[in-house]
Amino acid sequence: MPVSPAAHEVLGCLAAFDHSGPHRAPPLRRLTHLTEEAYRSALHELATNGLVRLENDDLWVTTLGADVADAAFA
Repeated sequence: MPVSPAAHEVLGCLAAFDHSGPHRAPPLRRLTHLTEEAYRSALHELATNGLVRLENDDLWVTTLGADVADAAFA
């Protein structure tokens, strides 16, 4: 599944974790090179495509998201 470079960067950060979540979304941005606006847009894209599930400031990687991340970063 093609995603934008910003969403790809966020997936790369999430791929390093050995659990699906919850991950605190605001601190996770520090692991990227993205601006706050680009980061929010990337999270929205990932959620819209079913790769992460967002609840307030927490996010979980879905099974599809884990598969996409594994394919891209394994």
